[in-house]
Amino acid sequence: MNPAEEIKTLLRENGQLAPDPTRLTPLGGGVLCEIFKVEQGAKIFVVKRALAKLRVAADWRADVGRNAVEHAFYETMAGPLASSVPRVFFYNPARGYFALMSTRLTSLLSSYLSEADQGVFYKIFRFVWLWFIPPSASTQTSR
Repeated sequence: MNPAEEIKTLLRENGQLAPDPTRLTPLGGGVLCEIFKVEQGAKIFVVKRALAKLRVAADWRADVGRNAVEHAFYETMAGPLASSVPRVFFYNPARGYFALMSTRLTSLLSSYLSEADQGVFYKIFRFVWLWFIPPSASTQTSR
């Protein structure tokens, strides 16, 4: 099964998608993760999934639970920066993925950026946000 079909299956198993037609667009992700824009009717969101086997020549593996730190950041910033930070509306720590929704971000991506540029945008956005994670968050687990 390809990564997009895996994500669709996970989302349906967790009740996040109806059996209706769904479009998944890869937004890059790089070495550590996969990022997809998910569109089902008017419902549009982004899914980020940590990779257990990193995309490098060697056989490097990592715990998908590392997404807990990034998830904790989004949850922490949801209060003070609610209008600027995408909202986590679903998180599956066992499978190492979460879904983000932001009408402002989705509108920006759809209106102003090509699909190729959207992947670059998410990488830069994520990099900037990671600077704001307090060092203690890396030792916490989020549920």
